[in-house]
Amino acid sequence: MSRPSDMLCLCSEYGWTMSHGYFIQMGGFMLYNKEKLSRVLYPHELDNLIGNGLIVMPQITEEEIQDRSKSDGLSKALVVIHTTWFICQCIARRLQGLIITELELVTLAFAALNGVMYMFWWFKPLDVQTTVRVDLLGDRNDISGRIHDIRSSELDLTQTPGSISETRLDDVTVGPEGIEMELENLIPSSEMRPHQRIIISKFRELFFSVCWLIGILFLWPLIGMVAVLARIPDIIYNSTHTSRAEGVPTFYTSYKFFPEKPLGEDLVALNFLPFVGILFGAIHCAGWNFSFPSLFETYIWRLSSALITCVPLMILLLEIYCGLQVWFGDNFFVPKSLVDNFLVRIIQDFLLISIVVITALVLLYYIVARLALLVVAFTTLRDLPPGALAAVEWTSFLPHI
Repeated sequence: MSRPSDMLCLCSEYGWTMSHGYFIQMGGFMLYNKEKLSRVLYPHELDNLIGNGLIVMPQITEEEIQDRSKSDGLSKALVVIHTTWFICQCIARRLQGLIITELELVTLAFAALNGVMYMFWWFKPLDVQTTVRVDLLGDRNDISGRIHDIRSSELDLTQTPGSISETRLDDVTVGPEGIEMELENLIPSSEMRPHQRIIISKFRELFFSVCWLIGILFLWPLIGMVAVLARIPDIIYNSTHTSRAEGVPTFYTSYKFFPEKPLGEDLVALNFLPFVGILFGAIHCAGWNFSFPSLFETYIWRLSSALITCVPLMILLLEIYCGLQVWFGDNFFVPKSLVDNFLVRIIQDFLLISIVVITALVLLYYIVARLALLVVAFTTLRDLPPGALAAVEWTSFLPHI
């Protein structure tokens, strides 16, 4: 997985830091052929191009990257202090038996997400507007010949379909020698391990199989949701991307930088996000027994809180199921003697399709539940109990004279 930490491990010998890893994933390095802009340098291309002598390691310090960032230590410190102060207020109100309003609870949940985001993005540059130039080495004929030789040797060694990128550079014209097209063919854009290809193919087959059923039952409400779900495997594993001269896509992340990394690390990374969603929902569930102005708002809050907690749990179980099936093979849930049994395989596929269909349906209601919680949090302000306006007596916590 091409996380910034992976980039740090690979490039530590060049003095790279976590900020460099984020910077290259943001499209901060641009390839130039002579004086002509080519396109973005993607993370998974860096090792190949350096190893083949086509570029030199980009020379930029962490201080220079952070200087381009629109954020600094002071702004980050202010956000952390403000968020921490609010969390302390909520904890203190609970310890003193004071009422916490629904709006404060919703804000507390977002504060938790804010903390997770800052933990992972602390070294990420913010809103960088300028890029770093990386020049291709040698003249055009020399580069084209070396790329052709390397590409031929890779084809002879791998002999695997799809191991060489077929990405076209429609937005960039680089001259008659076609150096950039050769460069694209040198860089594998789908360096996925076999288990990743299996997971993507399984997801695609399942999603396109259930699209017909979902389209008949819930065509208009779910048409947008199914389109998003069908793209989830590509977003997760980044199996395809279009090279662009101006920058990387909004949700781009290079997942396939280290194809030799063990599957366990992939599962840990993928399963962490549902845990964040479960934490977010669990904070809302803390208001299960809060006092609401009406019974209707009570039911809406409880149902929505339970829903946004259970949906990430369902996604987590689905990821674990797919991961275990890839790890142990198709005979993980059934005896090996029954693996090829037609009925058993039908039951397995039916169960998995059922999980996917239910997840697709529930994801639609997840959006509605999130909106409902926000609405209820504001509507309850019309009838606050007297204790909600009481202030925290900090003298009961802090030493004083």
